[in-house]
Amino acid sequence: MGTSCFIVPYVYLDRFSQRQPSLPINSFNVHRMLITSVMVDGKFMDDMISKKLEERA
Repeated sequence: MGTSCFIVPYVYLDRFSQRQPSLPINSFNVHRMLITSVMVDGKFMDDMISKKLEERA
């Protein structure tokens, strides 16, 4: 995992909190939200790399 896998999730959480003000990020759900956003970003990055490797072959 690169550094972006830890920076981009914070952007995801910021966007989520701006677009869904009725679902606040608080001490009860912040850990779940952060873990989920790191997993989503990691999957996205892995898929991008896989796609680029497939295009080369």
